[in-house]
Amino acid sequence: MQHLPNDTIDILLDQFGQIETVIGDPNFPTTTDAWGGNDTVTATITQPEAEVTIFGDDNTTLHGQSHGGNDTLTVNVNYGWNAALVVGDAQAMTDDARGGNDTIDTQDHSMYTNVHAFGDVAGDMSGNSHGGSDTITGAVGWRGFDNVYAGDAGGSMSGTAQGGNDTLDISLTPGRVQREPAAMPSAPSAAMRMAATTTSS
Repeated sequence: MQHLPNDTIDILLDQFGQIETVIGDPNFPTTTDAWGGNDTVTATITQPEAEVTIFGDDNTTLHGQSHGGNDTLTVNVNYGWNAALVVGDAQAMTDDARGGNDTIDTQDHSMYTNVHAFGDVAGDMSGNSHGGSDTITGAVGWRGFDNVYAGDAGGSMSGTAQGGNDTLDISLTPGRVQREPAAMPSAPSAAMRMAATTTSS
């Protein structure tokens, strides 16, 4: 079985509207069995409207006896109005493919940011594929309205596909909630004062 190299990739999204896709093992073989590298990918977002997509192995389908690597994928969001898709292994898995034991950490310290994180695949798992035992940690920023975290698949699981023993720990970023001041009672209207005077007399 072919073993792919272990890579370390750091990327900075520091431009307005910047869009980046990061692949841990580009051109992952789809016609032969392969084992993905144990890759480390870190993305940091510092400007608005930026979007990042990360696949620990490749944006493809793992076939046969292929096995995803044990990847560490981290996204730090430090501005706002951003989006991130983080996938531990691939787009889909089938046959006897296996997902790696991935670690995903998405820290959103901003506002209006949406994060989707999937331990194994963004799409479907079918055949006799098995998800890895993944660890997903996340912090949801202020007013994030479309945040999705799943230990195995973002789509469906069919056939004899099985999920892994995953751990998810998702929290809300503190200090972002703004409370509206309590409404002050309005002064009674002239009609109300007249009614009260009439009733008491």
